[in-house]
Amino acid sequence: MELVKPIKSKKQIDALKKYLRGQNIRDYLLFVLGINSGLRISDLLTLTVEDVQGQERISLREKKTGKAKDFPLSDTCKKAILDYLKTSGVKNGFLFASRKGHKPNYSCSGISYTQ
Repeated sequence: MELVKPIKSKKQIDALKKYLRGQNIRDYLLFVLGINSGLRISDLLTLTVEDVQGQERISLREKKTGKAKDFPLSDTCKKAILDYLKTSGVKNGFLFASRKGHKPNYSCSGISYTQ
C-alpha cells in the first residue's frame, strides 16, 4: 500500500470541500464529518439519521478500538447534515445507506470499503 500523507493546508482542505460539494453531497458530508470528528470511515458509515439529525453531539463506541467517543457537532457539520438530508431524501436508518438493502454503503466515489 502507498503512503498517504495528511492534508495540512487549510487552503487545500477548503478546495477539497468545495470540489466535493459540487460533485456529490454525500461524499462532501462524509469528508466534513470525518475531518471534524476524527472518526474512521467504518464508524462514519454506521451513523444513523437519528444519531445526527437535530443533535448537538454524537456519542458512539468506536468499532476498531471499542472506545466511547462523544463530541459536539460543528456548525459546518450541522449545515452539511441538513443539506444532505434535504437533497438525498433519507428519512431514517443509516445516514449513508446502501441502495441494496438496509446496510451502510461501503463505497464512496468508486472506492469500496470493507469491514
